[in-house]
Amino acid sequence: YADSYDATTNKITRRVGVKVLDGTENWIISTSLLSEMYNLAISNLFTEGVSTTTNRVSPYCSHFKRSANWINYQNRAGYIQAMSNSGGNVIGVGYGKVSYENLPVFKTWLADQYAAGTPVVVYYPLATPVTEDMPPRCQ
Repeated sequence: YADSYDATTNKITRRVGVKVLDGTENWIISTSLLSEMYNLAISNLFTEGVSTTTNRVSPYCSHFKRSANWINYQNRAGYIQAMSNSGGNVIGVGYGKVSYENLPVFKTWLADQYAAGTPVVVYYPLATPVTEDMPPRCQ
């Protein structure tokens, strides 16, 4: 997955979304045995092909390992993945003990990373590419 530029039309086609996390996001908790993670709904997140064997569309992240085979990670601390669930298309992050009590700890950690100038950044494939004009060049 990569963005592309057409010099003839001066258009950029974005195929990769970027989400900078700052701790203010609306995280949902999944505590089921196979998906114990903090989940965040992402609009236009591509999740087709997510399976129990190979997750080829898992996002890349500045702070968490990409989970390409999520079924093997019973302890998901330190991993990120993409999935579809009742909340829609979400990214799931494993951080410490996933619980409602620990959600503020996770959000504070995200806020601290953001404040320190080292925010958690997630790069994910878009379900529908977005085409836009190339921004004017700086002169």
